[in-house]
Amino acid sequence: MQAVAFSCIFVAKAFSQEPYVSNEHTVSASFFAGRYNTDGKWGAACSYSLKGVLQLSYGRSSVLTGEHVDNFQNEYFLRLYAPQKRRFFLSFGAGYLYQESRMDLWSNYPLLLVSKGVGFEGGLHLVTEDSKSRRVVVSLFYFYFEPETELRTPEIREIERKLARSISADVAVIYYLGQIGIVIGPRIALDSDFTNTFLGLHTSFLLRH
Repeated sequence: MQAVAFSCIFVAKAFSQEPYVSNEHTVSASFFAGRYNTDGKWGAACSYSLKGVLQLSYGRSSVLTGEHVDNFQNEYFLRLYAPQKRRFFLSFGAGYLYQESRMDLWSNYPLLLVSKGVGFEGGLHLVTEDSKSRRVVVSLFYFYFEPETELRTPEIREIERKLARSISADVAVIYYLGQIGIVIGPRIALDSDFTNTFLGLHTSFLLRH
């Protein structure tokens, strides 16, 4: 899917882990995989949260295209949750994203697209079940990203601002085994300014302390 993989604005991010715990410090690792209309996408993330209120995270993802396009996205996010202990709560986040796509138009003639900037995220979270052994959370996110995008060839260098927005949602079922949590659930996103649909599955491992 060259239109997605080389647009460099693929913003189906690695989802936050903080809605899955309450009032605890948590270390987490997560993985997601899914598919657009013609190509797959995968990503992984790690994070650390403070008392269920503040979270720092790093994520990396890539579109698996058959068009010989090498691409990746790195993201660094800070998120705030309030009031996290209630059944319904909100989240707000800001982060820096760096995206790069590279391909050879023909022999020894590379084409590079780099996109970087600060993105903003808002989330709504509903806890539908909460017990000592299991927690179920439904989340809806809106993401806004207007990065600086640079196109490079051996003869051309162009820079412009490019808007990207996405709406995404997931259902997370969290099973607690002592201080360890295992998360699994589906996710859906209207990505690249609401023009590409992403369907996938995410899973996470949590360590509470």
